[in-house]
Amino acid sequence: MNTKEGSVLFDIIRLAKEGRVQLVSSAMNEVENAANEITARKSFAASVMHLATTYQNLSDSIVRRAQTIVQEYRLQPLDAVHLASAEAAQVDFFITCDYTVLKRYQGTLHIVSPLQFKQQYENNH
Repeated sequence: MNTKEGSVLFDIIRLAKEGRVQLVSSAMNEVENAANEITARKSFAASVMHLATTYQNLSDSIVRRAQTIVQEYRLQPLDAVHLASAEAAQVDFFITCDYTVLKRYQGTLHIVSPLQFKQQYENNH
């Protein structure tokens, strides 16, 4: 993530605090954050997850879909679970700084970088 993307992510967090965008959290977010060994990052991620208005549990169908995503798009299993969870939650945008995911995933989600999201949000609001 570059400095510009980091700045935009803070803008998105501000929009969530203002109720202008809704965040979705998932079991996968919690699993990854629990494994984070950097206390400050772990705390920050938890505070952002608390802003989420929707929570997506992990289910057998999400795990099966994640396995399909790994095979179809040659993505890492953890990334695939994030994507399958977002598909299940029917999010409007999946925002990521992972350019491999941005390039390879061709599923139903609208995947954007933070900068792309900012541009689309500003064009529509």
